[in-house]
This record gives sequence, structure tokens and C-alpha cells, in this order.
Amino acid sequence: MRALHVRLTIASAALLAGLAIGLLLLLSRTSDRYSDEVLQRLNSGIAPYVVKELPLLAAERSMKPLCTSWLIAR
Repeated sequence: MRALHVRLTIASAALLAGLAIGLLLLLSRTSDRYSDEVLQRLNSGIAPYVVKELPLLAAERSMKPLCTSWLIAR
């Protein structure tokens, strides 16, 4: 059986390691959300133009499977 001070040291080290891992995960998640928000704010200026072109983009997507199936059939 180990001495009390050794067990307390191991327990406190494990607790600190758990807290450090939790903080790293929280920091990673927070930085991902922050970068998403910054990107969204930067792209807000071009959003109206993308929305105007949305019907054209949808039409192109619907045509792509036809083009690829035509190429495969040959």
C-alpha cells in the first residue's frame, strides 16, 4: 500500500489531466464555432448574389447526372 501523499499526488495529477483534456476539447469546439461565425460574416456580402443565382445552380445540378449517364452509355 502506498503512502497517502503518493495517492493524493496521483489523484490530483489525474484530476488536472482530466481538466486539461476537457478544456482543450472546449477550446477546440469554441474556436471552430468562432471561425464559422467569422466566415459567415465575411461571406454575408456575397450572399445576395448567390441567392440570385441559386436557380441556375440548381438547374446545373439536375443536368449533371444526365451528362454523366450519357458519357457512360457510350
